[in-house]
Amino acid sequence: MCYTNFVSRQVSKCIHFFSTIRYIIYLRMFCGLYYNCSSSFKIRCIARLYCFIIYCLNLHYNSYIFTTNVSLTNFFHTFIILAEVSVHILFSLYTGESNFISFCIEMNKLTSDPNEFIATKCVTTHFIAYLVIVSHILSSTLICGARASCFTFSVILTSMTFLTTLLSRFTTIIMFDVVWIRMRSLRKILVNALESDLAENEKAKSIESFLNAYKQIIASTRITKLATRNLVIFNFVSMFGRIMTLIYFCINNPGYLDTYHMSLWIFGILLAGFVTCAPPVLVEMNVNELDEIKYALADQLVDYTDDNYRTAIYNALDYVEVHSIRYTLWKNFPMDLTMFFGFAGFCATYIIGLLQFTY
Repeated sequence: MCYTNFVSRQVSKCIHFFSTIRYIIYLRMFCGLYYNCSSSFKIRCIARLYCFIIYCLNLHYNSYIFTTNVSLTNFFHTFIILAEVSVHILFSLYTGESNFISFCIEMNKLTSDPNEFIATKCVTTHFIAYLVIVSHILSSTLICGARASCFTFSVILTSMTFLTTLLSRFTTIIMFDVVWIRMRSLRKILVNALESDLAENEKAKSIESFLNAYKQIIASTRITKLATRNLVIFNFVSMFGRIMTLIYFCINNPGYLDTYHMSLWIFGILLAGFVTCAPPVLVEMNVNELDEIKYALADQLVDYTDDNYRTAIYNALDYVEVHSIRYTLWKNFPMDLTMFFGFAGFCATYIIGLLQFTY
């Protein structure tokens, strides 16, 4: 019985670990994306050395495009992937993901347990992560024809390269997913308080508590704003290049790949596009939560008796209106579903133009 309970506890711990943010961070490091994982200088040096070795292996394996006579399409496709890997790994080695860690520290202030944030269960993030991992394993297996002899070091390194390009987006995904979890929790707590039979002075205290927590969230997201903005722009530019490369290859080499391998290539591009577009979708979800909060506050203005309660409502509405959770990439270009549809339309326009010039 004791042994059974021990095994059950260990299995429960494993399941819990694989459903936390810590697992995603460790998985990123396995693919060469460094972060300051320990206060020990020796451990940090070993981790940096490991990530740098992974980067050198990626660089060495893909350097054939500079030394051999490859097609222009193959050159640009490999060069874009190599550029993605280089930017993300070198950026992580240089910064140690300090912005993301600072974000974690600030978000921890909203919780009583200092270990709660890193153990947060982000369902959306883990759904995307496991979808990426399972899909990539299946596609690699199918490409190799399910023959063990095909799983050579080069195949494993290629898989890690593609995984690195996908997992490099996950700090941004985690950030917006955690913000969405916090915003959803704040919205439920505030709405329940406003719809209850509490006195108006108690409701005003609930609004004040919400506002303090919301200010903490805004302060947390501002820490990573510049880095997030630059990485999102870079990811969308590289995604556009990969899509155009695929279309150009399909037009100029219609019979080079069979339908089976072409389908796998297209699936890989779609998977990368899905991961790239996840942050704008999560931002839209955050904005929707904030809109519901504003509607709930505005409803309280219909019937109130305490002027202090009215002042608290207006202060909250003014603050959330001025300090929105919405992200902008530059000037007034928002990072939400508008960006997603704009990117899709931009790609469609260039694809049509490419087809017109070709035919």
